[in-house]
Amino acid sequence: MVAIASLALGTGAATALFSLVDTVTLKPLAYCEPGQLVFIREVIPPLAHIYPSLPVNMQHYRFWRDQARSVDSLAAVSSGATLLGDGEPEVLGAAGVTANLFDTLGVRPVMGRGFLPEEEKPYKDAVVITDTLWRRRFGASRAIVGQKVRLDGWPHTVVGVLPPSFHFPRKDDLGPLAPLPERTEVFFPLQFYQQDWGGDYDFIVFGRLRRGVPQRQAAAELNLLEGRIAAEHQTSAGLHVDLRPLQDVIGSPVRTSLAVLLSAVLMLVLIVCVNLANLLLARGSARAREFSLRIALGASRGRLLIAALVETLLLSCAGGALGVTAAQAALAVFIRTAPIDLPRLDEVRMDSRVLLFALALSLLCGLLFGLIPALRLSRADPQTALRGEVHTAWRWARAQPKCAVWCSGAG
Repeated sequence: MVAIASLALGTGAATALFSLVDTVTLKPLAYCEPGQLVFIREVIPPLAHIYPSLPVNMQHYRFWRDQARSVDSLAAVSSGATLLGDGEPEVLGAAGVTANLFDTLGVRPVMGRGFLPEEEKPYKDAVVITDTLWRRRFGASRAIVGQKVRLDGWPHTVVGVLPPSFHFPRKDDLGPLAPLPERTEVFFPLQFYQQDWGGDYDFIVFGRLRRGVPQRQAAAELNLLEGRIAAEHQTSAGLHVDLRPLQDVIGSPVRTSLAVLLSAVLMLVLIVCVNLANLLLARGSARAREFSLRIALGASRGRLLIAALVETLLLSCAGGALGVTAAQAALAVFIRTAPIDLPRLDEVRMDSRVLLFALALSLLCGLLFGLIPALRLSRADPQTALRGEVHTAWRWARAQPKCAVWCSGAG
Protein backbone atom coordinates (compact mmCIF):
# COMPACT_ATOMS: atom_id res chain seq x y z
CA MET A 1 0.00 0.00 0.00
CA VAL A 2 2.87 2.36 0.75
CA ALA A 3 4.44 1.60 -2.63
CA ILE A 4 1.17 2.04 -4.56
CA ALA A 5 0.27 5.28 -2.80
CA SER A 6 3.76 6.73 -3.29
CA LEU A 7 3.82 5.80 -6.96
CA ALA A 8 0.31 7.17 -7.50
CA LEU A 9 1.44 10.52 -6.10
CA GLY A 10 4.57 10.69 -8.26
CA THR A 11 3.21 9.33 -11.54
CA GLY A 12 -0.06 11.25 -11.15
CA ALA A 13 1.74 14.58 -10.78
CA ALA A 14 4.12 13.79 -13.65
CA THR A 15 1.29 12.63 -15.94
CA ALA A 16 -0.84 15.73 -15.28
CA LEU A 17 2.10 18.04 -15.93
CA PHE A 18 3.18 16.13 -19.03
CA SER A 19 -0.31 16.52 -20.53
CA LEU A 20 0.11 20.30 -20.18
CA VAL A 21 3.63 20.28 -21.65
CA ASP A 22 2.55 18.01 -24.51
CA THR A 23 -0.46 20.13 -25.48
CA VAL A 24 1.13 23.56 -25.08
CA THR A 25 4.62 22.98 -26.51
CA LEU A 26 4.84 19.62 -28.31
CA LYS A 27 1.56 18.76 -29.98
CA PRO A 28 1.08 20.37 -33.43
CA LEU A 29 -1.63 23.01 -33.72
CA ALA A 30 -5.03 21.67 -34.76
CA TYR A 31 -4.77 23.15 -38.26
CA CYS A 32 -3.94 21.69 -41.65
CA GLU A 33 -0.14 21.42 -42.06
CA PRO A 34 0.59 23.63 -39.04
CA GLY A 35 4.31 23.69 -39.82
CA GLN A 36 3.59 26.00 -42.76
CA LEU A 37 1.78 28.58 -40.63
CA VAL A 38 3.64 31.72 -39.56
CA PHE A 39 2.81 34.75 -37.45
CA ILE A 40 3.96 38.14 -38.74
CA ARG A 41 4.60 41.38 -36.86
CA GLU A 42 6.38 44.60 -37.75
CA VAL A 43 9.44 46.15 -36.14
CA ILE A 44 9.86 49.93 -36.04
CA PRO A 45 13.48 50.70 -35.03
CA PRO A 46 12.75 54.01 -33.23
CA LEU A 47 10.24 52.19 -31.00
CA ALA A 48 12.10 48.89 -30.64
CA HIS A 49 13.38 49.76 -27.15
CA ILE A 50 9.75 50.07 -25.96
CA TYR A 51 7.94 47.66 -28.28
CA PRO A 52 10.25 45.01 -29.79
CA SER A 53 7.53 44.27 -32.34
CA LEU A 54 4.06 45.55 -33.18
CA PRO A 55 0.93 44.29 -34.92
CA VAL A 56 0.66 45.07 -38.63
CA ASN A 57 -0.46 48.22 -40.40
CA MET A 58 -3.51 47.61 -42.62
CA GLN A 59 -1.98 49.22 -45.72
CA HIS A 60 1.23 47.24 -45.29
CA TYR A 61 -0.76 44.02 -45.03
CA ARG A 62 -2.67 44.76 -48.24
CA PHE A 63 0.59 45.55 -50.04
CA TRP A 64 2.13 42.24 -48.88
CA ARG A 65 -0.98 40.32 -49.91
CA ASP A 66 -0.81 41.73 -53.43
CA GLN A 67 2.96 41.48 -53.94
CA ALA A 68 4.37 38.56 -51.90
CA ARG A 69 5.07 35.34 -53.82
CA SER A 70 6.67 33.20 -51.10
CA VAL A 71 3.36 32.76 -49.24
CA ASP A 72 0.20 31.04 -50.40
CA SER A 73 -2.00 33.39 -48.41
CA LEU A 74 -1.95 36.11 -45.77
CA ALA A 75 -4.91 36.63 -43.43
CA ALA A 76 -5.60 39.55 -41.10
CA VAL A 77 -7.63 39.65 -37.86
CA SER A 78 -8.98 42.46 -35.70
CA SER A 79 -10.46 41.36 -32.38
CA GLY A 80 -13.31 42.81 -30.34
CA ALA A 81 -16.59 41.91 -28.68
CA THR A 82 -20.26 41.77 -29.67
CA LEU A 83 -23.57 41.53 -27.86
CA LEU A 84 -25.79 38.59 -28.78
CA GLY A 85 -29.35 39.79 -28.34
CA ASP A 86 -31.32 36.61 -29.05
CA GLY A 87 -32.74 35.27 -25.79
CA GLU A 88 -30.81 36.37 -22.73
CA PRO A 89 -28.21 38.96 -23.83
CA GLU A 90 -24.62 37.73 -23.75
CA VAL A 91 -21.32 39.42 -24.57
CA LEU A 92 -19.28 37.25 -26.95
CA GLY A 93 -15.68 37.41 -28.06
CA ALA A 94 -15.66 38.42 -31.72
CA ALA A 95 -13.10 38.90 -34.48
CA GLY A 96 -13.19 40.67 -37.81
CA VAL A 97 -11.26 38.50 -40.25
CA THR A 98 -10.33 38.58 -43.90
CA ALA A 99 -12.30 36.22 -46.10
CA ASN A 100 -9.31 33.89 -46.51
CA LEU A 101 -8.62 33.30 -42.79
CA PHE A 102 -10.14 29.83 -42.63
CA ASP A 103 -8.43 28.79 -45.88
CA THR A 104 -5.11 30.09 -44.52
CA LEU A 105 -5.50 28.08 -41.32
CA GLY A 106 -6.72 25.05 -43.27
CA VAL A 107 -10.10 24.88 -41.48
CA ARG A 108 -13.43 24.21 -43.16
CA PRO A 109 -16.83 24.76 -41.57
CA VAL A 110 -18.70 21.54 -40.82
CA MET A 111 -21.92 23.28 -41.77
CA GLY A 112 -22.40 26.02 -44.34
CA ARG A 113 -19.39 27.91 -45.69
CA GLY A 114 -16.72 30.43 -44.87
CA PHE A 115 -16.59 34.00 -46.11
CA LEU A 116 -16.54 35.12 -49.74
CA PRO A 117 -14.11 37.79 -50.99
CA GLU A 118 -16.99 40.10 -51.89
CA GLU A 119 -18.11 40.08 -48.26
CA GLU A 120 -15.10 42.22 -47.28
CA LYS A 121 -17.29 45.26 -47.88
CA PRO A 122 -19.46 47.48 -45.66
CA TYR A 123 -22.99 46.42 -44.83
CA LYS A 124 -22.33 42.70 -45.30
CA ASP A 125 -23.96 40.83 -42.44
CA ALA A 126 -22.48 37.32 -42.77
CA VAL A 127 -21.09 35.64 -39.62
CA VAL A 128 -19.44 32.30 -38.85
CA ILE A 129 -19.84 30.85 -35.34
CA THR A 130 -17.98 28.23 -33.35
CA ASP A 131 -19.26 24.78 -32.47
CA THR A 132 -19.38 25.74 -28.77
CA LEU A 133 -21.67 28.71 -29.38
CA TRP A 134 -23.84 26.70 -31.77
CA ARG A 135 -24.46 24.04 -29.13
CA ARG A 136 -24.80 26.39 -26.17
CA ARG A 137 -27.11 29.06 -27.58
CA PHE A 138 -28.77 27.40 -30.55
CA GLY A 139 -29.25 23.85 -29.26
CA ALA A 140 -27.13 22.36 -32.07
CA SER A 141 -29.97 23.10 -34.49
CA ARG A 142 -29.25 21.86 -38.02
CA ALA A 143 -31.26 24.80 -39.37
CA ILE A 144 -28.78 27.37 -38.05
CA VAL A 145 -27.25 28.10 -41.47
CA GLY A 146 -29.18 30.97 -42.99
CA GLN A 147 -30.80 31.89 -39.68
CA LYS A 148 -30.77 35.51 -38.56
CA VAL A 149 -29.20 36.41 -35.22
CA ARG A 150 -29.15 39.85 -33.62
CA LEU A 151 -25.65 41.10 -32.82
CA ASP A 152 -25.15 44.58 -31.38
CA GLY A 153 -28.78 45.25 -32.24
CA TRP A 154 -28.44 44.42 -35.95
CA PRO A 155 -29.54 41.24 -37.74
CA HIS A 156 -26.78 39.05 -39.13
CA THR A 157 -26.96 35.85 -41.16
CA VAL A 158 -25.13 32.75 -39.94
CA VAL A 159 -23.36 31.28 -42.98
CA GLY A 160 -21.26 28.59 -41.31
CA VAL A 161 -20.40 26.61 -38.17
CA LEU A 162 -16.79 25.71 -37.39
CA PRO A 163 -15.71 22.18 -36.36
CA PRO A 164 -15.35 21.24 -32.66
CA SER A 165 -11.59 20.79 -33.12
CA PHE A 166 -11.11 24.44 -34.10
CA HIS A 167 -9.31 26.42 -31.38
CA PHE A 168 -8.53 30.05 -32.12
CA PRO A 169 -5.73 31.76 -30.13
CA ARG A 170 -6.99 33.54 -27.04
CA LYS A 171 -6.08 36.40 -24.73
CA ASP A 172 -2.34 37.16 -24.96
CA ASP A 173 -1.31 34.00 -26.83
CA LEU A 174 0.06 36.15 -29.63
CA GLY A 175 1.66 38.86 -27.54
CA PRO A 176 0.60 41.67 -25.21
CA LEU A 177 -0.15 44.16 -28.02
CA ALA A 178 -2.46 41.77 -29.86
CA PRO A 179 -5.05 41.09 -27.15
CA LEU A 180 -7.72 38.55 -28.02
CA PRO A 181 -10.86 37.54 -26.14
CA GLU A 182 -10.76 34.64 -23.71
CA ARG A 183 -12.76 32.74 -26.31
CA THR A 184 -13.56 33.96 -29.83
CA GLU A 185 -16.99 32.63 -30.79
CA VAL A 186 -18.15 34.89 -33.63
CA PHE A 187 -16.28 35.83 -36.81
CA PHE A 188 -17.20 38.75 -39.10
CA PRO A 189 -15.79 39.68 -42.52
CA LEU A 190 -13.12 42.31 -41.95
CA GLN A 191 -14.12 45.56 -43.64
CA PHE A 192 -11.14 47.68 -44.65
CA TYR A 193 -11.18 51.41 -44.11
CA GLN A 194 -8.94 54.16 -45.37
CA GLN A 195 -5.75 54.33 -43.31
CA ASP A 196 -2.47 56.17 -43.66
CA TRP A 197 0.64 54.17 -44.63
CA GLY A 198 2.27 55.21 -41.41
CA GLY A 199 -0.87 54.95 -39.30
CA ASP A 200 -1.97 52.51 -36.64
CA TYR A 201 -0.39 49.11 -36.20
CA ASP A 202 -3.26 47.02 -34.89
CA PHE A 203 -3.89 43.97 -37.12
CA ILE A 204 -2.95 40.38 -36.38
CA VAL A 205 -1.55 38.66 -39.48
CA PHE A 206 -1.18 34.94 -40.19
CA GLY A 207 0.54 33.50 -43.24
CA ARG A 208 0.83 30.12 -44.93
CA LEU A 209 4.13 29.52 -46.68
CA ARG A 210 4.27 27.97 -50.12
CA ARG A 211 5.42 24.37 -50.17
CA GLY A 212 9.20 24.13 -50.14
CA VAL A 213 9.70 27.80 -49.26
CA PRO A 214 11.78 28.22 -46.05
CA GLN A 215 10.79 30.83 -43.50
CA ARG A 216 14.03 32.74 -44.07
CA GLN A 217 13.16 33.27 -47.73
CA ALA A 218 9.64 34.47 -46.91
CA ALA A 219 11.00 36.89 -44.30
CA ALA A 220 13.57 38.23 -46.80
CA GLU A 221 10.87 38.89 -49.40
CA LEU A 222 8.62 40.69 -46.92
CA ASN A 223 11.55 42.80 -45.76
CA LEU A 224 12.20 43.83 -49.38
CA LEU A 225 8.56 44.89 -49.60
CA GLU A 226 8.96 46.80 -46.32
CA GLY A 227 11.89 48.66 -47.85
CA ARG A 228 9.74 49.63 -50.82
CA ILE A 229 7.00 50.88 -48.49
CA ALA A 230 9.48 52.97 -46.52
CA ALA A 231 10.97 54.43 -49.70
CA GLU A 232 7.71 55.15 -51.54
CA HIS A 233 5.59 56.37 -48.66
CA GLN A 234 8.18 58.00 -46.36
CA THR A 235 7.44 55.72 -43.40
CA SER A 236 9.92 54.85 -40.65
CA ALA A 237 13.38 54.03 -41.93
CA GLY A 238 14.55 50.51 -41.21
CA LEU A 239 11.01 49.13 -41.02
CA HIS A 240 11.15 45.31 -41.17
CA VAL A 241 9.13 42.21 -40.29
CA ASP A 242 9.33 39.68 -37.47
CA LEU A 243 8.23 36.34 -38.96
CA ARG A 244 8.07 33.28 -36.73
CA PRO A 245 6.35 29.88 -36.76
CA LEU A 246 2.90 30.14 -35.22
CA GLN A 247 3.54 27.06 -33.09
CA ASP A 248 6.58 28.71 -31.47
CA VAL A 249 4.79 31.99 -30.87
CA ILE A 250 1.92 30.38 -28.98
CA GLY A 251 4.00 28.03 -26.83
CA SER A 252 7.26 29.92 -26.31
CA PRO A 253 6.27 32.19 -23.35
CA VAL A 254 5.67 29.21 -21.05
CA ARG A 255 7.89 26.52 -22.58
CA THR A 256 10.82 27.05 -20.18
CA SER A 257 8.59 27.28 -17.09
CA LEU A 258 6.73 24.08 -17.94
CA ALA A 259 9.99 22.25 -18.68
CA VAL A 260 11.41 23.27 -15.29
CA LEU A 261 8.22 22.16 -13.51
CA LEU A 262 8.22 18.81 -15.30
CA SER A 263 11.89 18.28 -14.40
CA ALA A 264 11.13 19.02 -10.74
CA VAL A 265 8.25 16.53 -10.72
CA LEU A 266 10.41 13.86 -12.36
CA MET A 267 12.98 14.43 -9.60
CA LEU A 268 10.16 13.82 -7.12
CA VAL A 269 9.42 10.53 -8.88
CA LEU A 270 13.10 9.59 -8.64
CA ILE A 271 13.07 10.28 -4.88
CA VAL A 272 10.00 8.04 -4.57
CA CYS A 273 11.85 5.28 -6.42
CA VAL A 274 14.90 5.58 -4.13
CA ASN A 275 12.71 5.38 -1.02
CA LEU A 276 10.86 2.34 -2.34
CA ALA A 277 14.17 0.66 -3.25
CA ASN A 278 15.32 1.13 0.37
CA LEU A 279 12.01 -0.29 1.58
CA LEU A 280 12.37 -3.36 -0.63
CA LEU A 281 16.00 -3.86 0.44
CA ALA A 282 14.91 -3.90 4.08
CA ARG A 283 12.09 -6.28 3.25
CA GLY A 284 14.47 -8.43 1.19
CA SER A 285 16.38 -9.57 4.27
CA ALA A 286 13.21 -11.35 5.42
CA ARG A 287 12.82 -13.02 2.02
CA ALA A 288 16.44 -14.10 1.58
CA ARG A 289 15.72 -17.53 3.07
CA GLU A 290 12.73 -17.98 0.75
CA PHE A 291 14.85 -17.27 -2.32
CA SER A 292 17.70 -19.44 -1.00
CA LEU A 293 15.28 -22.32 -0.66
CA ARG A 294 14.08 -21.80 -4.20
CA ILE A 295 17.68 -21.85 -5.45
CA ALA A 296 18.34 -25.02 -3.47
CA LEU A 297 15.29 -26.61 -5.09
CA GLY A 298 16.65 -25.84 -8.56
CA ALA A 299 15.38 -22.37 -9.53
CA SER A 300 17.81 -20.45 -11.73
CA ARG A 301 18.96 -17.01 -10.68
CA GLY A 302 17.55 -15.54 -13.88
CA ARG A 303 14.05 -16.82 -13.13
CA LEU A 304 14.26 -15.50 -9.58
CA LEU A 305 15.34 -12.10 -10.91
CA ILE A 306 12.38 -12.05 -13.30
CA ALA A 307 9.99 -13.14 -10.55
CA ALA A 308 11.16 -10.34 -8.25
CA LEU A 309 10.89 -7.75 -11.04
CA VAL A 310 7.38 -8.92 -11.95
CA GLU A 311 6.30 -8.22 -8.38
CA THR A 312 7.68 -4.67 -8.47
CA LEU A 313 6.27 -4.02 -11.96
CA LEU A 314 2.82 -5.08 -10.76
CA LEU A 315 3.16 -2.60 -7.91
CA SER A 316 4.31 0.17 -10.25
CA CYS A 317 1.49 -0.49 -12.74
CA ALA A 318 -1.09 -0.43 -9.96
CA GLY A 319 0.36 2.86 -8.70
CA GLY A 320 0.44 4.20 -12.27
CA ALA A 321 -3.22 3.33 -12.88
CA LEU A 322 -4.22 5.07 -9.67
CA GLY A 323 -1.99 8.01 -10.61
CA VAL A 324 -3.66 8.38 -14.04
CA THR A 325 -7.07 8.51 -12.37
CA ALA A 326 -5.84 11.16 -9.95
CA ALA A 327 -4.19 13.11 -12.79
CA GLN A 328 -7.42 13.16 -14.80
CA ALA A 329 -9.37 14.52 -11.85
CA ALA A 330 -6.67 17.09 -11.08
CA LEU A 331 -6.59 18.27 -14.71
CA ALA A 332 -10.36 18.74 -14.78
CA VAL A 333 -10.14 20.97 -11.69
CA PHE A 334 -7.10 22.84 -13.04
CA ILE A 335 -8.74 23.60 -16.39
CA ARG A 336 -11.83 25.00 -14.66
CA THR A 337 -9.95 27.14 -12.16
CA ALA A 338 -6.78 27.93 -14.19
CA PRO A 339 -4.73 29.90 -11.62
CA ILE A 340 -2.28 30.83 -14.41
CA ASP A 341 -2.90 31.83 -18.01
CA LEU A 342 -1.68 28.99 -20.24
CA PRO A 343 -2.11 28.94 -24.01
CA ARG A 344 -4.16 26.10 -25.52
CA LEU A 345 -5.52 25.19 -22.09
CA ASP A 346 -8.90 24.26 -23.58
CA GLU A 347 -7.14 21.63 -25.73
CA VAL A 348 -5.61 19.71 -22.80
CA ARG A 349 -6.82 16.10 -22.81
CA MET A 350 -5.77 12.73 -21.39
CA ASP A 351 -5.13 11.26 -24.83
CA SER A 352 -3.18 8.21 -25.99
CA ARG A 353 0.15 10.08 -25.92
CA VAL A 354 -0.32 10.95 -22.24
CA LEU A 355 -1.41 7.41 -21.37
CA LEU A 356 1.66 5.97 -23.12
CA PHE A 357 3.83 8.37 -21.10
CA ALA A 358 2.15 7.21 -17.89
CA LEU A 359 2.68 3.55 -18.82
CA ALA A 360 6.34 4.10 -19.73
CA LEU A 361 6.95 6.05 -16.53
CA SER A 362 5.28 3.34 -14.41
CA LEU A 363 7.39 0.58 -16.00
CA LEU A 364 10.55 2.64 -15.59
CA CYS A 365 9.75 3.25 -11.93
CA GLY A 366 9.21 -0.47 -11.43
CA LEU A 367 12.63 -1.19 -12.89
CA LEU A 368 14.33 1.61 -10.97
CA PHE A 369 13.16 0.69 -7.51
CA GLY A 370 12.98 -3.07 -8.10
CA LEU A 371 16.19 -3.93 -9.93
CA ILE A 372 18.73 -3.61 -7.10
CA PRO A 373 16.63 -5.52 -4.52
CA ALA A 374 15.86 -8.18 -7.15
CA LEU A 375 19.54 -8.60 -8.01
CA ARG A 376 20.41 -8.89 -4.33
CA LEU A 377 17.76 -11.55 -3.71
CA SER A 378 18.67 -13.57 -6.83
CA ARG A 379 22.30 -13.70 -5.68
CA ALA A 380 21.52 -15.10 -2.24
CA ASP A 381 23.82 -17.94 -1.07
CA PRO A 382 21.61 -20.97 -0.39
CA GLN A 383 24.14 -22.70 1.88
CA THR A 384 24.53 -19.67 4.14
CA ALA A 385 20.81 -19.08 4.38
CA LEU A 386 19.93 -22.75 4.96
CA ARG A 387 22.72 -23.11 7.52
CA GLY A 388 21.20 -20.16 9.30
CA GLU A 389 17.85 -21.98 9.23
CA VAL A 390 19.39 -25.07 10.90
CA HIS A 391 21.05 -22.99 13.61
CA THR A 392 17.81 -21.16 14.24
CA ALA A 393 15.88 -24.42 14.52
CA TRP A 394 18.48 -25.89 16.91
CA ARG A 395 18.41 -22.81 19.17
CA TRP A 396 14.64 -22.95 19.24
CA ALA A 397 14.70 -26.68 20.10
CA ARG A 398 17.10 -26.16 23.01
CA ALA A 399 14.85 -23.43 24.35
CA GLN A 400 11.90 -25.89 24.46
CA PRO A 401 12.57 -28.79 26.97
CA LYS A 402 9.88 -31.13 25.67
CA CYS A 403 10.90 -30.61 22.11
CA ALA A 404 14.57 -31.20 23.03
CA VAL A 405 13.73 -34.57 24.66
CA TRP A 406 11.70 -35.60 21.63
CA CYS A 407 14.57 -34.66 19.29
CA SER A 408 17.13 -36.62 21.32
CA GLY A 409 14.88 -39.71 21.46
CA ALA A 410 14.26 -39.51 17.74
CA GLY A 411 18.01 -39.27 17.23
